[in-house]
Amino acid sequence: EDGGFWERSRGADEIAALRYRDKPFDVNADCARLLNDLSLLTGDRSYRARAERILALLSPQAGRYGVVGANFALAVDEFFEAPTRLIVVGTGTQADALRIAALRATVVQRRVLTMPGGGKIAQFAFPAGADAAVYVVSTRGASPALQHPAQLEEALSAKA
Repeated sequence: EDGGFWERSRGADEIAALRYRDKPFDVNADCARLLNDLSLLTGDRSYRARAERILALLSPQAGRYGVVGANFALAVDEFFEAPTRLIVVGTGTQADALRIAALRATVVQRRVLTMPGGGKIAQFAFPAGADAAVYVVSTRGASPALQHPAQLEEALSAKA
């Protein structure tokens, strides 16, 4: 109702310590990151709105969590600057090489997604062709199909 998730649902037999529910900081930071990703993958902005409510709830408490607050910091960073998505389409050794290159990419915040038969993510369509391809998706749009690991490295260095 006010943002964030409780550690358990309310029950009828709440006695002693069970009367007090909690919204765990670290779990809610994880949920905010997940909702950010769902928004990017589906194009559904309601996920982003839920993530924003969670981050607003956690924000006043963040300073006291030390290292545990790092996941909150990542959630905030990803909320304002969407992670680069590397979409690998296709199968076989060429797709495997592109997936390995995507996983090795020196991009701080990235998501590597595999779509053997192609498909759609948010507003972007990734058709399956005769050859495997990788696409770089950022806030500025999607790259053309890249079919060699060296092309991926060039595209990512041009983005930086």
